[in-house]
Amino acid sequence: MRVWPPEAFFVGMGWVAMVYRGKFDGKDFRLFWSRANQWLGALREAVLVKA
Repeated sequence: MRVWPPEAFFVGMGWVAMVYRGKFDGKDFRLFWSRANQWLGALREAVLVKA
């Protein structure tokens, strides 16, 4: 059984929050996705540096 990485939870929550607020469209999703990827990349680097 594959365990989801913790960041999947945060990405999902951000997506749900955007849809809930009614601000969901293609442009917002692309902006959110690029920000999420930047944040996750930084998080992974921080974890790798600590490990």
